[in-house]
Amino acid sequence: MKMKISRGAGEYNIFLVILIIAILGILPFLPIKFPYSINAYCKIQPARSWALTIGTNGQLLATNFDYKEGVSDGIRATQFAREGTMNLKFDSLITSGSLIKEGDTIATIYSSDTEERLAELKGQVAIMQASMASNTTGDKESVIREYESKVAHAEEASSTQQLVVGRLKALLDKNLVSQQEYEIALGEQQLLDQEINIARSQLESAKTGVKPQEAELIKAQITALNEQIDAINRRMESFSIISPISGKVSRSYSSDTLLVISDATNYVAIIPVRSNEFPYASLGQDVTIYYNGTHDITAKIIYLGDDVHSMKGQQTRFCTALIDGYKGDLPLGMLCKCDVLCKSVSIMEYIRRFLLS
Repeated sequence: MKMKISRGAGEYNIFLVILIIAILGILPFLPIKFPYSINAYCKIQPARSWALTIGTNGQLLATNFDYKEGVSDGIRATQFAREGTMNLKFDSLITSGSLIKEGDTIATIYSSDTEERLAELKGQVAIMQASMASNTTGDKESVIREYESKVAHAEEASSTQQLVVGRLKALLDKNLVSQQEYEIALGEQQLLDQEINIARSQLESAKTGVKPQEAELIKAQITALNEQIDAINRRMESFSIISPISGKVSRSYSSDTLLVISDATNYVAIIPVRSNEFPYASLGQDVTIYYNGTHDITAKIIYLGDDVHSMKGQQTRFCTALIDGYKGDLPLGMLCKCDVLCKSVSIMEYIRRFLLS
């Protein structure tokens, strides 16, 4: 009885082996296709970003990077003047998470040299306009005494500064002071001399009044100064930093990065794919991204990289997928699981790829 059972089990096993061999032999000829996908991780990035950074030599660098193309659109460098003080002031509405439109003013650069020059020109215009206000018969005695006092004060200050310049010149000849210190004192002396000339001109105008020929000359000088003021104002307007893209302000934790604006309307997924699987990826393929394990996001491959990189000891190549039409807010730089949906393959091809993966 036991011999019969053993014989029946043996025949059954032989039958199974024959059946499996027959199925395996038939499988390659069956018109059955299996879906095939590449499992990977992707990094979410904005389609474009614009960053404002500080260079190693104090330059202000504005970089516009296109993640869809994987290249920078260019860098704009602004070199601060080495004399005077430069100040960068951001708009009060620029905060982390705020939305910026293309063309919005991000910040303004202020130059102490430019502002001092502007103040000097405005002062000269004011002086000349005051001279024009004097009548042809001269001003009152009290006004004349005031101008005489200004002349005396300017001459006294100039005389005192001349003594300082003389002492510094003697010390400079002995290498006891720097050339810069002497030049600063000499420049102050020249400014004081100009103040004497202005004060004397005011006094003369107060005593005699403005003649018609002198009035025309002053008008021409005022016009020329106003044109210089307009030119400086236009230059100061060029100091405004304008956003070239629309996007969201991102917080930066780098000491040399002042501001980053990321395109909030389009995202891309940067996908590293193992080199042995990369040939199965192609342009236009759909990519399913699993955001937080619950949200499925659809993307489409728009770029296949040629360069080979090493990641965790494996050779990989990068492809870029465009996330188009997603209305949510994706955290930039986030790593997500994803599936690159490739063409369906035959059973044998599926088994071959599975064994090679």
